[in-house]
Amino acid sequence: MVTLMAFYDRLVVNIKQLYDPSLVEVIDACICLRYTYVLTRIERKGYLGLSHTFVDHLRRRGPSVTLVDPARLTDYVLSRDPYERQLGIALLNAYSQYFYDKTGIIDLSGDVDASDALDINDRDMVLFIGDIRPLVERVRERTREVLILEDDLCRRSDSLPGTYVSLIGNRADIVFITGSALVNGSLDYVVGMTRRAREKVLVGPTAQLHPSFLKGTGITRIAGCYVFDPEKVIGGLKLGYGTRWILRYSRKFVVDVPG
Repeated sequence: MVTLMAFYDRLVVNIKQLYDPSLVEVIDACICLRYTYVLTRIERKGYLGLSHTFVDHLRRRGPSVTLVDPARLTDYVLSRDPYERQLGIALLNAYSQYFYDKTGIIDLSGDVDASDALDINDRDMVLFIGDIRPLVERVRERTREVLILEDDLCRRSDSLPGTYVSLIGNRADIVFITGSALVNGSLDYVVGMTRRAREKVLVGPTAQLHPSFLKGTGITRIAGCYVFDPEKVIGGLKLGYGTRWILRYSRKFVVDVPG
């Protein structure tokens, strides 16, 4: 069982073992309407890291970051400041894109969809933490019961409040967790409330992390995206575009996370 703060404690330990800030040059960073990005140059190549932007969190205080410092990654990831937190996860994701290149563990010749990569049968109860609508519809074709937890009232249709995870989390066989849970600090709680599930999958553009960073956290797979055209993605994000725009210039992948 992953206890309170254990996820982030483990994540920081992994970062300290695997992350080399001396390799990283931050070229650009922006907190856009839908996603936050950090563009880096590592060993002469550009890598774009993304994280979900929680606009409501930003309204409560003024900006606190003037320059993204690669040496402060662990501070950003654990920060209670929403500006630092979002930029920190994006920076970690940028470095993870580099790490994917270095380790060569993903096939970028085509997209891999999470619904196809997992063994989902018609007896499974599948729980979504966050309304990932296209994936929800694909999974519904394969199993008897799908439940969605969503805190954004503007997106809540057939979903339930996120607090219901304490009531139904342990009924789930498979859990898809939107990568934004990395940013809002809820991942410890979600992993603890869904510990019975055989698969806990971190999914979406914010889930770009290399699996080595999530080793021992309770997450079993990552269903993320590798951005192959950072310039095109950045142009769209600055105009308010979101996930569909990002995926147009990315490759979706699914990888196992070591226990």
